[in-house]
Amino acid sequence: MVKSFGQQLNYSDGPYVFVDDNKQYILYTEGNDEQFSPKIVQADPPVKEVMVYVNNPAVIDSFQVQLYTPKPTFSSYEEPSKLFAISDIEGNFEAFWRMLLAAKVINKQAEWTFGEGHLVLVGDFMDRGDQVTQCLWLVYELERQAEIAGGKVHFVVGNHENMNLRGNDKYVRIKYLELARQMKMDHKNLWNENTVLGAWMRSKNCAVKIGNTLYVHGGISPELVEENLTLDQINSIAKKYYGDKYAKETKEAYPIFSSSTGPLWYRGYFKNPIGQKQLNRISSIYNVDHIVVGHTLQTKIKTYYRNKVLAIDTSHKKNLPKGKLNALFKKNNTFYVLHQSGEKEELF
Repeated sequence: MVKSFGQQLNYSDGPYVFVDDNKQYILYTEGNDEQFSPKIVQADPPVKEVMVYVNNPAVIDSFQVQLYTPKPTFSSYEEPSKLFAISDIEGNFEAFWRMLLAAKVINKQAEWTFGEGHLVLVGDFMDRGDQVTQCLWLVYELERQAEIAGGKVHFVVGNHENMNLRGNDKYVRIKYLELARQMKMDHKNLWNENTVLGAWMRSKNCAVKIGNTLYVHGGISPELVEENLTLDQINSIAKKYYGDKYAKETKEAYPIFSSSTGPLWYRGYFKNPIGQKQLNRISSIYNVDHIVVGHTLQTKIKTYYRNKVLAIDTSHKKNLPKGKLNALFKKNNTFYVLHQSGEKEELF
């Protein structure tokens, strides 16, 4: 721990941990979200832990993160006894925190309490909200803790993660752009390959099969199926091109990064929807009974195509003040809607 960080709780954002020429630099911002200044410290020797400041008395002031090298991710996993899935948090740390507590994934000290269960984050944790870094660091730390407990965290890359990695800041909150401006860098450099979180995100899948269910941010389109790619091939190509501004211009990467038919962007289950026959073919090819997706906003968690598609992108921003947050819970192969209160309602 860098001692100069740990004595105060007035950091409004960060940390961003850069590794350059084997030296480590840690960037925080001092002040608040409207008026702040960057504070950067060279860590020599490199630190193994950092503090993340949330500054929200309704949830938590801060939590500690241990830095590590991410383990390789696989495209398929066995079905766990319990699983919690949520998508499209978009920098809303409080909503994320409250649902993790409701699912008993964590306790109030940000410690993993889900045992051998799996936590699945189905894309779009970045953009729009003002606590993106806090959300990402919590996922990063829970991934480490879950491994120790025999559980698993799956961070599925969505379109907004890749937009940030490749420098598309259309939906980025002004405070992040201002921080980059003050540091005299492009915003995307806050998430480049030489940052801990940037490298970590680039190691993640865009689709993962867990038991009889496929989790993917947008969806698997009939057009992608025609490419005859396995899940391993889809994820391998995705990892190769994350952050590449020109990925869509390559023959290899276009099927993955197409904004109309790629798995990070696809909306064809809902808008100009495909038919049941096409959906059945997709699920058959990947040998799954269900496909869980985010990306396309729903009024509530819904099922489509005779329960083959589960749509879990609900408006956390609107639901939080109403106490009506919800997400997906799976136990003993049964799907439930998990409410903010902790109550579970069987989905089908």
